[in-house]
Amino acid sequence: MIKRLLSLLALLVFIGMGGWACATSRAGYKEAVHRVLRRDGQVELRAYEAMQWVQVGMPTEAQRREGMNGGFMQLFGYISGKNEGSRKIAMTTPVFMEDDPKQKVMSFVLPADLANAPAPKTAGVQLRQLPAMPVAALRFSGVSNPQIEAQKLEELRQWLKTQNLKPADAPALLAYYDPPWTPGPMRRNEVLLRLSAMPPETPAAAKP
Repeated sequence: MIKRLLSLLALLVFIGMGGWACATSRAGYKEAVHRVLRRDGQVELRAYEAMQWVQVGMPTEAQRREGMNGGFMQLFGYISGKNEGSRKIAMTTPVFMEDDPKQKVMSFVLPADLANAPAPKTAGVQLRQLPAMPVAALRFSGVSNPQIEAQKLEELRQWLKTQNLKPADAPALLAYYDPPWTPGPMRRNEVLLRLSAMPPETPAAAKP
């Protein structure tokens, strides 16, 4: 009995330390600059400032795992110095995936204070400017996959209908905040839909 209790205690300590390490790792990176307009459970309405992405096109869905790893390393190579001038650039969160049926695109958000982003040296890696945009985001944990993401996107679309909000004619976005070794329950994932118009802001929205 005592042995079992000690094992349970050790497991709880391990989980607690793992959660602390994941939160610390995530907190070590700046997040894409935005303002929270409204919260409703796991849904947030946000206004993102204009931002610059470095992005790479992804292969077919059948090659999703290999493609995501390869795309991530290409983008990581860019911020690690595979660019004109060999500049080191800070990592930010989240890693965005544009969920376009024609071609999925993985992107890193470049730091807001980065002026004159250097041109990539790797073929297929491109810089892209995005205007300020309002979005609706639905947060969820666990190891994400296409089925879960499709389910969450449908939940978000239904929530928008109840709020009389209209999504823009643009691909959905997927957002990943944690490194791949993060345990599933501790991961932060999101599905995002860009909105056709800026929603009103709730005064208390910015409060945790």
